Amino acid sequence: MTIKTCKQCGRTKGLRQFDRHPQCKQGRRPECSVCRKAYLARTIAVRREQWRGYRRKAKERDWAGYVLSSVRTSAVRRGLSFALTRLDLPDPLPEKCPVLGIPLVYGMNSRENRFASPSLDRINSALGYIPGNVVVVSWRANSLKKDATPTELRALADYYAETP
Repeated sequence: MTIKTCKQCGRTKGLRQFDRHPQCKQGRRPECSVCRKAYLARTIAVRREQWRGYRRKAKERDWAGYVLSSVRTSAVRRGLSFALTRLDLPDPLPEKCPVLGIPLVYGMNSRENRFASPSLDRINSALGYIPGNVVVVSWRANSLKKDATPTELRALADYYAETP
């Protein structure tokens, strides 16, 4: 048999229009490739939103646990050393950014307060995430630092201090 009817759209199509699946009749899925792609697109979008909601709530409940998990994953992916525990983070967590002095907003992640969200910064980037080498600062302070040297940061500050 070289034709099959799709269970989703009801159209009769050639067998090659159906994805292979060893456990289904005729070794093909019951829905055609077009219907399957549409279903997967819808399902993935819904699950992506569910996952974002879960991550947002986890971040609000336990920022320290959330950030340690995220940083560990990032460190492994980038080949950096990671040896932090909750005890290595300040307790209580700072309410203001030690660099810029702006209030830190924990748990919320939106465009309005992105700059005020806390970020774990490595003091010496070459050492990785080890005890004594991290500090909690605002995302804005961490993004300003990125790859600038202290000399470059001083030159930038001096320039803007003198510019009217």
